[in-house]
Amino acid sequence: MTNFKPWAIAAIGAAAIIAPATAQAATIFTDRAQFVALGGTPAYTTDFSGGTNPLMIFQVSGENGENVDQVAPVTGIDAGTFGSVNGSAFVQVLADTAITTVFSFTSTTQALGFDLRPYFLGASSDAGETVGFLTDTGETGSFTLSSLNEAGFLGFSFDTPIEALGFYRLDNEGGADASTAFGIDNVIGYATAVPEPSSWAMMLVGFAMLGAGVRYRRRRATVAFG
Repeated sequence: MTNFKPWAIAAIGAAAIIAPATAQAATIFTDRAQFVALGGTPAYTTDFSGGTNPLMIFQVSGENGENVDQVAPVTGIDAGTFGSVNGSAFVQVLADTAITTVFSFTSTTQALGFDLRPYFLGASSDAGETVGFLTDTGETGSFTLSSLNEAGFLGFSFDTPIEALGFYRLDNEGGADASTAFGIDNVIGYATAVPEPSSWAMMLVGFAMLGAGVRYRRRRATVAFG
């Protein structure tokens, strides 16, 4: 189990605010069924409605990340408004030029997935905007929110276990809407990495070839000694 470190939250938050766009290192999934099929039974889950929650979420601001405020789940919001995924409790992730949202884990985490929905309020929305992410271990990348007011899935698998994951605004077009927000719900976490689909497919092919080779040798042996 990892320990909550306030200084680490502030550090990752400050770094994420100024993080440049860099090459992606983590593996990203957009299909929940595939993510769960490859990962197996999660180490933990939470829908923010109660019980033990190993995921703490903070908003970090200030030039050096000196302002750290814990984010509480939001309830009583209709699905599709403010990023509410399905009308149940959710957490709004906010990122702009001065604020980043940081996930901190009290349980070992190397893979993480959740349902998400872009911020929508009338004609205003953050649909189609790009969000960057950065871990305390230095893995980086980005993803683009759906262009529609609909729920989707986002999963990450990292090279090593992480203790903090920060989200920051990547496409700073400025203007009146200089922030990006989305809601998350139905979180699933794994203590080990979820294998890439291509790696899993190659492993299955390898097993199939190994099995075929064994059967072929058996057939040859039968012919030789028949």
